[in-house]
Amino acid sequence: MIYSQTKINIKKYIKSISKYEPETVKYQNIVYQFNKKGIQNSSVGITKNVFTLLESTFLSMSSLISKPIIVITPNKVVIQLFYYLNKFVSKNKLLKINNYKLQSLCLNLSKIYKKPVELELDRLHYPYYDSNILSNMIGLISNIVKLRFIIKKLFRIVKIKKTNKFINNSSFIPSYLSGFKLKIAGRLLKQRVIPRLTVKTIQRGTLARGKAQFVNTARFTNKNKRGSFSITVTTGHIFF
Repeated sequence: MIYSQTKINIKKYIKSISKYEPETVKYQNIVYQFNKKGIQNSSVGITKNVFTLLESTFLSMSSLISKPIIVITPNKVVIQLFYYLNKFVSKNKLLKINNYKLQSLCLNLSKIYKKPVELELDRLHYPYYDSNILSNMIGLISNIVKLRFIIKKLFRIVKIKKTNKFINNSSFIPSYLSGFKLKIAGRLLKQRVIPRLTVKTIQRGTLARGKAQFVNTARFTNKNKRGSFSITVTTGHIFF
């Protein structure tokens, strides 16, 4: 029931969510719980509950997280994830202030998996490198900031590399963005209402499977005074 302050290997993390890794799959298992009525829980339901618990806990610490990678071994459960928080807050300060919350989180997770749980946390300094973090961030601020301002800001700060001219000059950067796409369905509070138009799509760069080595999609869904809305973010990565 501990969380690791050691920085995880980002290249290993990216490989584990994009390619078949026999060493990782070998230790994963599917958990079923049975009662008199049949199957009560499966690994799918457990994973969904775990992600909800992780997301709500880190949100209470003013942090957004990526979709976690869960590795189940015979002795323990390792949960790897990226998190994003205000750039003016240091990682050590976050861990120190919220040490009790993280310990409680590991304790609750260990009760779910019935074995010790270890968290491997790695901080992202730019939210657009993860589709789940970016979709949640846009969803949370979209009702107080106009969408065109959000898009304008993204287009100005997001660094996208052209795949046909890509050269890696830094061994410290594990991946670059090849492109991203935003799809807004429904009407936001700060968005100008256009009759008969409830879906808006904005794309920059390329997401083609032949050019982007890893494509990831995440969706944020919520409700406001104008009804339900969803924000879908798709990002393409080139990594090495």
